Amino acid sequence: MYKGRFGDSYIIKAWLLVVVVSPFFYTLYLECNEVEFVFNDYLMFVFFTVILGFVIAIPSYIIIEILYRVLSKSKLTNQNVFLIISALSLITTNISYYLFFGKNMFSNETKIGGIPFVLTYSLFLMTGLFLFKKNLKSKKL
Repeated sequence: MYKGRFGDSYIIKAWLLVVVVSPFFYTLYLECNEVEFVFNDYLMFVFFTVILGFVIAIPSYIIIEILYRVLSKSKLTNQNVFLIISALSLITTNISYYLFFGKNMFSNETKIGGIPFVLTYSLFLMTGLFLFKKNLKSKKL
């Protein structure tokens, strides 16, 4: 496995956190607000969302992984690399959401998708990027 500036498999860990954990919280949000799930339906929806998340997020993951590898070898400080990776991760994942949901991505009227979806997944993306980051000192490689 590739070891970049922030530890072994940094991007894959953050990506897996988003793809696996976010659906549980987003589905809980749906259950609390508008959509009621029977226990089996809840688990099936979470499972479907995890699988769909893997498929939708693959292009974003590949782009960010390549960029992370290039930036890890650059002379930028760790803080600059982290900021660039964070910003571009949010941009690429939100582009993926937009391509999947279209205009419903920003709508509050839809039952699935919309701003709560984007906020939940973006929150876990940033959490993962912070959580799995190691080597916080600002030194150059």
